[in-house]
This record gives sequence, C-alpha cells and structure tokens, in this order.
Amino acid sequence: MPVANLPMPVAPADKTKRQDELIVLNVSGRRFQTWRNTLDRYPDTLLGSSEKEFFFNEESGEYFFDRDPDLFRSILNFYRTGKLHYPRYECILAYEEELAFFGIIPEIISDCCYEEYKDRRRENAERLMDDQEDNKDAKLPNMTFRETMWRAFENPHTSTMALVFYYVTGFFIAISVITNVVETVPCATSGPARDIPCGERFTEAFFCMDTACVMIFTVEYLMRLFAAPSRYRFVRSVMSIIDVVAILPYYIGLVMTNNEGGAGATLASVQRVPHLQVLAPLAGPAHPGLHAQELRVRAGLPALLADHGHHHLCHRHVLRREGLQLQQVHQHPRLLLVHHQNHDRPLVWRHGS
Repeated sequence: MPVANLPMPVAPADKTKRQDELIVLNVSGRRFQTWRNTLDRYPDTLLGSSEKEFFFNEESGEYFFDRDPDLFRSILNFYRTGKLHYPRYECILAYEEELAFFGIIPEIISDCCYEEYKDRRRENAERLMDDQEDNKDAKLPNMTFRETMWRAFENPHTSTMALVFYYVTGFFIAISVITNVVETVPCATSGPARDIPCGERFTEAFFCMDTACVMIFTVEYLMRLFAAPSRYRFVRSVMSIIDVVAILPYYIGLVMTNNEGGAGATLASVQRVPHLQVLAPLAGPAHPGLHAQELRVRAGLPALLADHGHHHLCHRHVLRREGLQLQQVHQHPRLLLVHHQNHDRPLVWRHGS
C-alpha cells in the first residue's frame, strides 16, 4: 500500500470547528456562551453584525452588555433556534426595549406567542391612555366648586368623597327596590286574614324607608342640577325627566287628602326601579366612565314599570278611600280589572280603567 508523502487533509467537521469561535456574552454579570457562527446567522441584528465589537472588553475577553439578563435568554434562544418567543410574565415595554436594543423586530415573534404579545400590548396602550386622561384631569387649573362637583358625579373615582356618595346612592337604590318587592309579599298572621301584604301590615316602617330613599334621590338630583354646566340642557335630558317623574309622586302623595301609608312613596320606589342598573358597576370592576345615569337608561323598563306602578297604586289608594281592603277586592268577581259602570262603587269604576 503506497504511503502519501503529504499529511492527511483536515476533516470538514473539524475544519468548521476550528474556523468557528466560542464567545462569551456578559449580560449584567451573567455569562452566556455561544458560537460566533450562531450569531452571524442574523447580520442585520446587533449581535450578528460588527457593531457588537464596540461592547468587547479586551481585559476579560468578553462582550459586556448592561441589559436585562432574564430577557436576554429569549433573545439568545432566537439566535440558536430561529424562533422568537414572548415571555408572558415579563413587562411588555421592557421586552420591546430589549428587542429594539439588539435590533430585532417584534413582527417575527412565533405564532404561539404572537396573540399573547398583541393582547398585552393593547392592554398596555389602553392603560397608558387612561393614565394620560387622568393626568389631564388632574392638571385642570383653578376648577370652580360646581365644576369639581360635576366632575365627581361624572367620574366617581376622582375622589374619596365622590366614591362614597356613589356607593351610598347605590345602596339606597337597592334598598328602594328591595322594599318595593317585600312590600307585596304576604305576611303570615294569626288572625283570619292571612293574605295581608307586608306593605299594609307594616305601613309606617315601609313609609319611613321610602321616605329615606326618596330624600337621598332628591338630594342627588338637586346636587346634579346645581353642578350641571348647563342647567337648561340638564333639565331637558331624558334621565333628568325620569328622575323628576320618579320623585314627584312621593311629594304629591304627601299632600293628598286621606293618604294612607304613603302611596306616593311607594309609587316613587316603583318608578325608581330603573336605577337598579347603578348596582351593576358595584358588583364588579367597572370603568370610571360608566356612570349611574348612563346605566339607568339601559334598564329598558322605566316606562313599563312606571305605568304599571301608577295604575296599581291608584287603585289601591281609591279602594282605601272607599273603605275596601285588598283581600275584599280579590274576592270580588271582577277582581281589580273593573271598567266603566261595572262596579257597585261609583268612585272605584271611575278609576278602574
């Protein structure tokens, strides 16, 4: 077998390793090692171009970067695998700053993480917009007392007092609705009449609760009227009209002769049912822009409930003045659905239809 006079050539794999170089990347004291060819795969980035030589420390023989070492793991994995991932528990702004520093565009994020990245970015943008609006509101110079009140009504989260008043109003709205419901529930008695509603058995108690609720609603309306930028436009607004229609029957009922048990107060509580929508933001997180007056419109039942409560209470008031009890009306062949000239009491059939 002939023997060659020249040495054997270097194997291709060994030749590649000798031409490659293992470099050390020192990121804020944490050292990462990788091959130079791994970084050279992306020459348009900082680590893949000659710009990284500006960060080379000749004394230690390392490339030093004063950056976040935790986020750098995702960046180095991009050079090794060719896939850029977003660590969902990291700050979106810090992540984008690291990508911008190393010259990596975020559009190449892998599909498995791209939706999460877009959602976090959108949430952060919305949060920044809210902070900017709050800062603009905080920098309003020399606001008058009326402007401060109106701002508190429109955005209850601007101050502690506004938030307290907001929750107090919602509490009395809930009390008003609960009172109106419990008032129609039959109360058990030991006597022969066992179907008397609680509203007739505890007339004074329900009247006091209705009075307290209507007082709170009245104060709220008057304060809004005082603080409104344009009182004329406020009075003409739909919600203002609904509030007036809900409050006035109580005061009308107070001046009515032979008014027994505060029928006007009960009417006010029935017509105030649309205010139940103010409890929606109290039950969960809500945006400050969602206010009580806006939510009341979404109830969708103000006209229907007001009309039903008006006819029901007018019949009750007329029957009381005639000396009839509700249980007697229930025993009547025509019940409460009386029409013209169909009842033996003329005052009742005048109000029956």
